[in-house]
Amino acid sequence: MLIDAICLSEHFMIEGHEGNLNIDGYNLVASYQRKDKKRGGTCILLRQGIEYEVLNIASDLSIPLKFECCAVLLKEVNLIRHSQRGACGSKAPGAGRGGDAGAGAVGRPRPLVVRFTRRAVKDELTAAARVRRGATSADLSQSSAPRPFYVNERLTKYNRQLYYQTREVGRRLSWRFLWTKKGRIYARQGQDTPRHWIRSADDISRVFGVAS
Repeated sequence: MLIDAICLSEHFMIEGHEGNLNIDGYNLVASYQRKDKKRGGTCILLRQGIEYEVLNIASDLSIPLKFECCAVLLKEVNLIRHSQRGACGSKAPGAGRGGDAGAGAVGRPRPLVVRFTRRAVKDELTAAARVRRGATSADLSQSSAPRPFYVNERLTKYNRQLYYQTREVGRRLSWRFLWTKKGRIYARQGQDTPRHWIRSADDISRVFGVAS
């Protein structure tokens, strides 16, 4: 996976030599370098095709040897950050396919947590993932043996535990549809039955007809 942005400090180039920094597939979009002193300096390289606007005020605020910076404004950015959570091989309530999964069974890679800047993009991704149930790592052009992967919304700790309980009861009673959408938990017994919004343990008792 290509990195979108590379930010470097202490690039050691003086003014007029910044063109010497060439990385295939990337453009040098902003930089600050000292006029007559070596060392120091900062710069930003972006993957080709990414739209941006240079924020010149950052360089204007720079003070050689004390505070040196550069900045750009990225346009149409959907992803804030991504990270992996949990230790490989652990298994906790709510782990696996439901909600904000912890690490799964032994040998399963840690979950990848992605945060978006816009809810609409997240909703579009989760909707597309529901359409492509059964997708495997082979669909991502991975060379390793195909393994299924799942895309789920990240839930609050309370909703994650509630969703785990909902799935346990729903599956035991053979309910066909148990899912989350926009942070909410839903259950439906069959194709033509009403949808229920699960907000508490009392809702589980009421909807499924079981003791809390």
